[in-house]
Amino acid sequence: MERGRIFPWLDEKETPHLTQMERIMITIYMFGVVTIPQLMVITGWPKSKVMAALNRIRRQGKTPEGKNDWLIYWVPGPGKPYIYTLGQKSIEHVCAIRKEQIGNGKRKKRPHKKGHMWHFLGFNEIICRLLGGGVPVDEFMVGKEVMSWIYHKLIQRKYIRDEERVEVDRPDFLPVKPDGLVEVNGEEYFLEYDTGSEPALKLRERLERYIDFYPMLKDRHKGFPTTLWITVTPNRRATIERVAQQINEKWSDVWSRPTFPKMYTLVEGEEVDFLKGHLEIDPFWEGE
Repeated sequence: MERGRIFPWLDEKETPHLTQMERIMITIYMFGVVTIPQLMVITGWPKSKVMAALNRIRRQGKTPEGKNDWLIYWVPGPGKPYIYTLGQKSIEHVCAIRKEQIGNGKRKKRPHKKGHMWHFLGFNEIICRLLGGGVPVDEFMVGKEVMSWIYHKLIQRKYIRDEERVEVDRPDFLPVKPDGLVEVNGEEYFLEYDTGSEPALKLRERLERYIDFYPMLKDRHKGFPTTLWITVTPNRRATIERVAQQINEKWSDVWSRPTFPKMYTLVEGEEVDFLKGHLEIDPFWEGE
């Protein structure tokens, strides 16, 4: 599968000004925390090319501390692959390339911490399995891009003829932050990766926010993407479905029951067969 079609920054014809180092920088920026095997699958590059680009990033710094300003790495345990995330200077460089604001104060974009790694690594494995498993991916977005996609779907522009101006109606608050969005054979799916670490109460809050969000997006888009909750074990899947059922029961006798978006829960790895149409399971919420 041609990676540049899904990830434009990897397409040398579309972005000829970027160096290999910058392409890897942007890839790490988009996916947060990565391993070399993940970078190889996402970029389609051989290990030698990935390693050369990573080493080039590190060489931008002249001291050990300076090298970490560009690229941070660590080993999570014996026999585990090295894990990489961008340092502050690389983040600033990528933001300049992408014409993004670096932010200030609490909103300033900073290197990811080790506590974030399992969520990023688990989510990244989803796209690696899709690409490696022959799923016909038309488009794939990570969290940063999904929020921009949602924002632009919700924004409304109206021309005020008498005043010769354009009035822009922007959403004040977006209740959900999907981890990703994938389009397969023309069908869009929000992706939520669940590590199993959140308590049931927090999980319930995340699910209920989708109920709040459903009418906001449905009326301004061609429909509401089906949401896939991808989690770590069958036991955790059962927990998600139990919490979803509790929400469903709460509204069962209420005349003003909201419309629930269509949602499935899968154990990591099942998404490949599901999206290829080889796995049939029932959604825990049916949608419209």
